[in-house]
Amino acid sequence: MRYREIDVIRELLGSLRPRSCLEWGAGRSTLYSPPMVQAGASWIAIEHDGEWAREIRNSQSTPNVQVYHVAPNRFPWTDENEDGGRQDLSDYVEFPRRFGPYDFILVDGRARVPCIKEAFDLLRPAGVVLLHDANRVFYHRAFAPYANQFQLVGPRSKDGGIWLASKEADINELLDTERHQKLWEWCRVVGKILKC
Repeated sequence: MRYREIDVIRELLGSLRPRSCLEWGAGRSTLYSPPMVQAGASWIAIEHDGEWAREIRNSQSTPNVQVYHVAPNRFPWTDENEDGGRQDLSDYVEFPRRFGPYDFILVDGRARVPCIKEAFDLLRPAGVVLLHDANRVFYHRAFAPYANQFQLVGPRSKDGGIWLASKEADINELLDTERHQKLWEWCRVVGKILKC
């Protein structure tokens, strides 16, 4: 993630003050995001790659974080986008049901379309789901059920970008959307030069 994406997460978590968080796709966000939530909040990270899950687990120093390895049901991926479909990663998609509901869900791993759909049932009414790499248009087919949505489009077409959504919460009350929109627009204009 780029700094402007981390800035969105930091502001959102500060406003939302989630008590239960879920992350599909463990990574650097698993290391830097949990300290941004209040003491006592839980952070569950689900990862399909066993070696990467171990590496993140061993690098983690925040006590409220649990990193789970949930192996794929089938590989290679069968979906046309090579992201992993529901049938490829059904255990991975469904595993978080045992810990929910959640106030905050970060989707940044495999099978993102099925995860966004699953997140709708796992999310508390005022909770927020955040999708990283929302510039990938094929993810957008999962957005429809969410009443409140906001998207920041970055300069890269195949990755980057953030989409936030909630069933009931007004994203504008949790995030200075106008400020972020202006910053992201500036980055789109000069992004190729500065790589922001």
